[in-house]
Amino acid sequence: MLHCGKILISGCLAGLSCSYDGQIKSEKSTVFREIFGKAEKLGYSFIPFCPEQAGGLATPRKPAELQTNAENILENRGKIVSISKTDVTENFIKGAKETKKVCELFSVSGVILKEKSPSCGKRKVYSGKFDGNLIDGMGLTCFLLSKCGFQIFSDEEFLTYWDNEGEEVFQKLFPKP
Repeated sequence: MLHCGKILISGCLAGLSCSYDGQIKSEKSTVFREIFGKAEKLGYSFIPFCPEQAGGLATPRKPAELQTNAENILENRGKIVSISKTDVTENFIKGAKETKKVCELFSVSGVILKEKSPSCGKRKVYSGKFDGNLIDGMGLTCFLLSKCGFQIFSDEEFLTYWDNEGEEVFQKLFPKP
């Protein structure tokens, strides 16, 4: 089958051990692997990618949180720090730019990112205080990709569409040229 619908997905959602704690997001990765098989039959393929690893961060690594919004960070007016107060801003910026390159290189139809991640969150990220609280906002990679015009869905949004529409979700959300 010719694959012309390419979708970039957060590596942790695809079952790669790239989350900050080195754990596999087993429940969601199992669901997404089932979706991958159905998508392939429809001519879609997924490209798993982790911005934080692409930015040079190890796995496992200390959790990190944005200290201001993603736009400020990209404009050099804020930073991202780990729980040990290490500045990892440059790693996150590099990872976001590498993700953008991969999206352009493969001409992706869309992107599915892990909600709540400091890189990939679409609607919610952690507060920056390491207190477990969520605030409205985008992760750095999500912000950069949305600014560049890529169509982005959080894992939560995509799975809601999937539950409601099944396989028809691909053509609706990621129309092939």
